[in-house]
Amino acid sequence: MDERDQQMQELIELYALGGLEPEERALVEAYLKKEGCAETLARGRLAAYALAVSVEQPPPASLRERVLAAAAATKPAKPPAAVTPLRPAFWMQPGWLAAAAAVVIVVFAATWAFESGIFGGRSWAVGCTSTATPCTVSGRVVAAGGALRFEAHGMPPAPAGKVYQAWYIRAGAKPTPAPTFNPDAHGDATVVLPVGAEKGLTVAVTIEPPGGSAAPTTKPIWVASIN
Repeated sequence: MDERDQQMQELIELYALGGLEPEERALVEAYLKKEGCAETLARGRLAAYALAVSVEQPPPASLRERVLAAAAATKPAKPPAAVTPLRPAFWMQPGWLAAAAAVVIVVFAATWAFESGIFGGRSWAVGCTSTATPCTVSGRVVAAGGALRFEAHGMPPAPAGKVYQAWYIRAGAKPTPAPTFNPDAHGDATVVLPVGAEKGLTVAVTIEPPGGSAAPTTKPIWVASIN
């Protein structure tokens, strides 16, 4: 074996290890076509395998670049679809709640107006009992939330040292005392009697001592019949 063959044998072993430049690889591949070179190539490959399993080799620099390039080329995952909240039942929606509240307010207002007599609710006229002089007092008794409200206009002031007192009288029963009161400077007066609009009930007003009386001490001067 001449010197050139010896050099080629060494190159063959490096060829098996992948350690040749492109020009040297081409030269070795042309030489390998000659007879007797297969054994040298086999030894080189065996040495390459032994080197790979016995020595920890760092990964080639190109591997990092290929991994980063592949990661950059990967399309980003789509964000999860937004969860659409369930639509609340129609009776729980703000519009329906507002409408329901409005209905409640209207019903309450209508009930109050009916009981107070604003729109022609339950009310009964107040009349004077004396026929000797013209009756200058006008008024009514109005059903108001389980009670009766006496309303009067044009009332004269009570005599000195006296007050007006309201009464309610059930059929066949004694008068039950209600609050005392006095009209204002315009002759207007309002007093609430703690009794409902019972059929056959009579509401009356008398003149009594300050603080009121347990039973009437004078004849009624204004009355209203609940019928």
